[in-house]
Amino acid sequence: MVRRRLHAHALWACAFLAPFGCIPALRGNLPREPNRQMPGSYAGAVGDASALATDPNTGAVAQVGTQATKAAQKVWSTFFAGPELRSLIDAALKNNQDLNIALQEIIIAENELSAKRGEILPRVDAGVGAGAERTGRFTSQGASDDARGLSPTLGNF
Repeated sequence: MVRRRLHAHALWACAFLAPFGCIPALRGNLPREPNRQMPGSYAGAVGDASALATDPNTGAVAQVGTQATKAAQKVWSTFFAGPELRSLIDAALKNNQDLNIALQEIIIAENELSAKRGEILPRVDAGVGAGAERTGRFTSQGASDDARGLSPTLGNF
């Protein structure tokens, strides 16, 4: 009996609360058109003077992004000066399986792209070939040539 009452109360609670769960939480917030305009530059981009930061300790305002961008654009072998560190980084890059797999996937994608382009774009092929053949004197063809009086030497082409 208690179980039946519990089920009845749960059923009434669900029936009462279900319509309220379907009401949108933000009334009057109509969807708007997305902004599809690209920004002229991003904060911290190369040549962007608007990237400023405040030091939390001193409160000084300084331009950021230019030094970090310059460091990020350097080749790693010129960025690190120590030969031991260079050799360790080089070994790590050569033995990095994830990096090698990613490079192979890039190569596969480029090959698939060129194959797809080849299906769409017209292609013209041309080829030129030349050949000469010298037969042996004691073969059936050489004996036939000798019987007909053909020269065994090749002509000058």
